[in-house]
Amino acid sequence: MGQIKLKDLYQSCKEQMEAGNGEKSLILSDDNEGNGYHGMFFTLTVITPENVDGFVGLIGDNAEPNIHNIIVVG
Repeated sequence: MGQIKLKDLYQSCKEQMEAGNGEKSLILSDDNEGNGYHGMFFTLTVITPENVDGFVGLIGDNAEPNIHNIIVVG
């Protein structure tokens, strides 16, 4: 599976809400192979010129080379 876009996440969320799963808790994969999981505690964060320094050097397993084209989930 390739790296998903925000529109893909939106569609998946919409489908799960319609299936009655809106009250279930979210976990995130620790890596791109699903070798571990952790709880999701934050929503979406857009990387901006004002906050970019807090993310440089912390992003791994990412196919998008432009840090300003990334939205942080969780």
